[in-house]
Amino acid sequence: MRFDLCIRMKLPTNTSDLSIGREFSEAELGNKRRTRRLQRIAERLEAQPGKSLPQVLGSVSEREATYRFLNNENISFQGILTAHFEATAERARAHKELLCVHDVTQLEFGTPAPRKGLGRLRGTKSSQGFLAHTSLLVGLGECREPLGLLAAQPWTRTEQVRQMRRQVGRTEMDCWFDEAKLCEQRCQSSLIHVMDRQGDSYEIYHQLQAERMRFVVRACHDRSLPDGASFFDRLNQAPLVATSRRAGKARHEKHP
Repeated sequence: MRFDLCIRMKLPTNTSDLSIGREFSEAELGNKRRTRRLQRIAERLEAQPGKSLPQVLGSVSEREATYRFLNNENISFQGILTAHFEATAERARAHKELLCVHDVTQLEFGTPAPRKGLGRLRGTKSSQGFLAHTSLLVGLGECREPLGLLAAQPWTRTEQVRQMRRQVGRTEMDCWFDEAKLCEQRCQSSLIHVMDRQGDSYEIYHQLQAERMRFVVRACHDRSLPDGASFFDRLNQAPLVATSRRAGKARHEKHP
């Protein structure tokens, strides 16, 4: 799912001087040098987001320092992002109500040789990579201003991970509810959780309703309604309420 934000979008007033480097200034990575290195990497990537890591870093010494940082076993995915999550939660305090938009992104690596820690994305012969489930806080104003990520977690489809998660009964679908619940815990504002078709699951609906969370999920599966009618048939009979256009194609929105 792509999130099309208003092109006139501006950061909230209290974050008008926000920079990527400052966003990670409170990261607790064991010592201040690691934090400064994280800030430096983030600032370089922010300045040239369309380029590869070697192109962004420039000198050999910068590349080596960055690779040492990324290979450090004492630095974790959550350790890097926790400071950003906390900053996002702080910005959310200025809002009574927010959208919490959840999505899964495939991060793909095209090299044929197996890479440690990566799994196949779409089957045994597909490219290697991992999935990133992210939760973005968005304002309810006209321009839908983004406040930042409130949660994120990686998921790798390796056989070892599959075996481990089969033992504990955890599946990829659990990420959707787990992140929604985590966002509720981290944010004091009232949240409306927005999910793409991957979130169209009875188990997720049951969990969200049990926790009294508000949500909007894009339908993927047809279902029988209490009166015996088909959900998709009923939707097709509903009045048209909105029309949007993206990438040259019109999309019509209806509701029962």
